Amino acid sequence: MTSPIDEFRRLSLKTKMVPTTRSQSMASQSAPPARAVDENPGRVTTNAGVTYDLEALDQVGRRYARLAFDEFNGINLDYFTEFADDGFYAFQITDRVSVRIGNDGTDYAVPNCTCGANEGDQACKHIFWLWDQLVQSAPRAPPLCKLEKDGSRIHNKSPYQLIMDVGTSELEENRRWRHSTREAEVTNVREPAQDTDLSDDSSDDSIDLDQRIEEIQDMLSVFEPIKMFAEASGGTSLVTALSRHASYPRIYKAFSEIVAQRASREASFFQRLRAVINPDIRAEACFEKIRRRVERSFEALNEHMLHGPTGPSPRHDVVHCAHDLREMVAAIESEFEERRDSLSPAGGANVANGAVAALLDILEGVVERNKDAYADIDWARVAGENEPARQVNLYAQLIGQPGEEDEGDFVLEQLRKFPDSVRLNHVERLDGILQTLKAHGAPGRYLSAFGNLVGSDDRKRKGGEQAGRSSSRRRVR
Repeated sequence: MTSPIDEFRRLSLKTKMVPTTRSQSMASQSAPPARAVDENPGRVTTNAGVTYDLEALDQVGRRYARLAFDEFNGINLDYFTEFADDGFYAFQITDRVSVRIGNDGTDYAVPNCTCGANEGDQACKHIFWLWDQLVQSAPRAPPLCKLEKDGSRIHNKSPYQLIMDVGTSELEENRRWRHSTREAEVTNVREPAQDTDLSDDSSDDSIDLDQRIEEIQDMLSVFEPIKMFAEASGGTSLVTALSRHASYPRIYKAFSEIVAQRASREASFFQRLRAVINPDIRAEACFEKIRRRVERSFEALNEHMLHGPTGPSPRHDVVHCAHDLREMVAAIESEFEERRDSLSPAGGANVANGAVAALLDILEGVVERNKDAYADIDWARVAGENEPARQVNLYAQLIGQPGEEDEGDFVLEQLRKFPDSVRLNHVERLDGILQTLKAHGAPGRYLSAFGNLVGSDDRKRKGGEQAGRSSSRRRVR
């Protein structure tokens, strides 16, 4: 499976991306690509067969026009709104800008774009792009379309008149542009910061702003550095490599703020981000990080035993390690419960297996440490008077010792919550842990409960194998 890092590398903060919402996908299919052809410097012909006369444009205007008509311009339309009483249309474009086109006598008789590039009487690439979309939708486009510098006319026809000729229903049907109507404008649409109205996102999967921000944070957490994560991983992934750099947390914080601000304001970018870093990828990354934390927690305990309070893990003794592991068991349980409903069938199975694997990583590490952790240290340690075994033995701290009437069921409670079909994938590991528990000894209730869990899974596994062999014999006959 492609890693989340590889998937995220393909995500651009620009808009040169494959459409992921239904409206964008349909629009991309209905609108043929338009690459500018430079045979005549004063004209440009798109792949859609429309030729534009650029003679009236200066050097800047021609550059904007060629950018607009290039098939790789990365421009798409989210939706457009008709302000009937004010006599203009607002076209919301995925660059987080809005183009206003109004009737003669209105504030937008000359098209206005909030990108800031159409200052004075200069039309920007968004205005020229919108002109081209309208011309392609017209019943009969002229063989040569002469552009004006300010974008207000093509052959003495305004873009507002062209919209009237084409009709909003035609734009909805053939361009697949989402359309709404309002009686009057209620915001200062000339200010880019106020231009993106999340309430206009009427897609089927739209969510409110608080939910969107929460989901954005979850998506970006895939790349969030975890304390001690980098040292535990022996891989060479982007996250691991950057995590070794001291400034990575600062870089991640700044980067995540940039992405979060745009995704919270722009519905189309949020949907693209959502498609790349989908719930399956987020959940798998979450449990992979937990497994790395488990690995590092045990390594930190070993370092503490080797070097003591002056080493790289001065406080990660038996008690602190046990606390850390309990927290991770609780995290595995809560993360799976919170994420399971958003997962695909295949993703749910993978994530469930990852969660069980993380629980078994913890349990295996604990059952391997049924000993006085300080027995062989070569640094001075002052033991407490009548120090209990739990203080120096991780196994005793979390599972207990034979003869104890401990009511704890460390990891067992969480394992029971997973379907039999998931635990069957780990039956060998479960059996290995059971044999170690028997060899060390454990509280009777814990040993009995764990034996029943493993025995039940083992019987189901053998029953499935027997059924498979019987079915094979019947087929051979």
